[in-house]
Amino acid sequence: GSYRGPFYKSEKLETVTFEEGMTAIPGYLMRNCVGLKTINWASTLTSIGAYAFNYCTGLEELVVPGEIAAIGGNAFGYCTGLKDVALQEGTTTIGESAFEGCTGLTSMTFPVSVTKIDRYAFWNCSNLSSVTLPEKLEELNGCAFGGTALTSITIPATLKTVNTEYRDGSYRGPFYKSEKLETVT
Repeated sequence: GSYRGPFYKSEKLETVTFEEGMTAIPGYLMRNCVGLKTINWASTLTSIGAYAFNYCTGLEELVVPGEIAAIGGNAFGYCTGLKDVALQEGTTTIGESAFEGCTGLTSMTFPVSVTKIDRYAFWNCSNLSSVTLPEKLEELNGCAFGGTALTSITIPATLKTVNTEYRDGSYRGPFYKSEKLETVT
């Protein structure tokens, strides 16, 4: 079965507003709200839970305020309508599969504050062709940018840890199955 949050498949829900004082968006809260287009964030939020906006295919733009330090696992996974993501300075961690399958994404720039991009974070974002990694990135995990359309990438000098993913008898690095990748500097 599938985990379902309180608004699961609320297809006509277009806007969600988080009131001031709220500090964390619970996991699965807006999962599969395919009509969701607008998120009004509270300045008091510090984290987004796992699967919180998973399969919200109507989202096209996303501006995540810097007060939100951690984006949970699969938080925006399979938001296939998502074309533009802006993470603000202050965000430090991109969780496992956070943007997996967001096929509408073509480019991604990270604020300097991001130090960890977890495994599968942008897995199968098949149209993602331009990525600027954050200057202070310390940890980059298996398949983080696997299955993308990247042709080149610059690895920052601050990178300390690269964890591979072991699956189906093979080790998978951060750019596994990014078959167009030609230049690494």
